[in-house]
Amino acid sequence: MTGQNAPLKDHKIIDDKQVAAAMRRDLADKVGSLTESGWPPKLVSIAVGDAEPAMLYIRNQRRVAELLEIAF
Repeated sequence: MTGQNAPLKDHKIIDDKQVAAAMRRDLADKVGSLTESGWPPKLVSIAVGDAEPAMLYIRNQRRVAELLEIAF
C-alpha cells in the first residue's frame, strides 16, 4: 500500500506535555546550577510596537521565566 492509507511502520506518539515537563525540569536544574555558581540567568525581551500577538508571546515568556526562577 502506498499513499495516505499506507500503514505507519516507524511511528511514535509523542506526549507533548510529558516532553515539555522534562524540558522544564532539565532547564530548572541548569538555572539552579548557574545561580549557585554566581551566574543567575536573566531573560530580556524587546518589543517593537504593541501588537497583541507579540504582547502575548512576551507574557508567556515572563510566565515561564518566573516558573523557572529566571529574572525577567
